[in-house]
Amino acid sequence: MSADVIVSGPLFDVRAQVMVDHMLDEILQEVGDYALYQWRMNLEDSWREPTGAYMARTNLARREHDLVTNDHGSVYGPWLEGTGSRNAPVTRFKGYAAARRATATVQRKAKALGQPYADKWVARINGEGG
Repeated sequence: MSADVIVSGPLFDVRAQVMVDHMLDEILQEVGDYALYQWRMNLEDSWREPTGAYMARTNLARREHDLVTNDHGSVYGPWLEGTGSRNAPVTRFKGYAAARRATATVQRKAKALGQPYADKWVARINGEGG
């Protein structure tokens, strides 16, 4: 006895992979945007009299398949973060740890940030949504 099975739909052609790629791009963008926002809020909360000069250098940039927050290599970045060579031995300023605090917050919230996008795209793959 033999049987012919015909398979079709997004799981059996390239549509599912394309949808998964779109989902991952949207999740990456959402988490990246939140990381930049959180970093900037941490800096803003720490400064007594911000000038905006350093904040203007912070951005979200694509690096190969990732999005990264950065400050365009500002010489002040490590000092403000508290990881520079001049923090402990030269000054009493320990830094704000704004990026490290933002990283911890993003790691705690990343799943919740990405879940709506995952739900939307899984529904599309399953043919439940537009």
